[in-house]
Amino acid sequence: MLKIIRDVQVWIVILLLAGAASPAIAHTRSPSPEYVDSLLPAYLAVQAGLGENDVDAAKASAKPLLAAAIRGPKNLSLSSSIGRIAKARDLATARRSFVRLTSAMLHLVEEVGTTGKTNLFLWECSQTEASGSDIWLQSDRVARDPYHPENSLECPKIQRKLVHQLP
Repeated sequence: MLKIIRDVQVWIVILLLAGAASPAIAHTRSPSPEYVDSLLPAYLAVQAGLGENDVDAAKASAKPLLAAAIRGPKNLSLSSSIGRIAKARDLATARRSFVRLTSAMLHLVEEVGTTGKTNLFLWECSQTEASGSDIWLQSDRVARDPYHPENSLECPKIQRKLVHQLP
């Protein structure tokens, strides 16, 4: 229990220091396509780690993603999801947070856009009608399901290629 409290305290200090190091305006301005681009490599690395059932790789990739996220406009949904992945003890916990992270990233890509330097596809896999669909972003057309990697050959389909430029 003390370790968990200490870990939370460390993350709070990191977030406070990052906020103090950047101008206050950084948290009030609108996100730019360049900001979205700065998030994509680490997001895609988290997705790949989960697609390989490698929680350690996903956690390691979440750290630079968190650093990139806190340099931009304040987005609590994005930062809290990334923080949970970085601290996840198992794949199930990381994957639950990845659902929220993907939702926040998809919103940024669709509302803000990117510079177009990275191909981006919205993937979907409907496991059962009761559980709904899992979605994620990927930069290529080779399925790597971050939620159910064992189904990567059967289930996933590209829902659509995402628009990269400003809407």
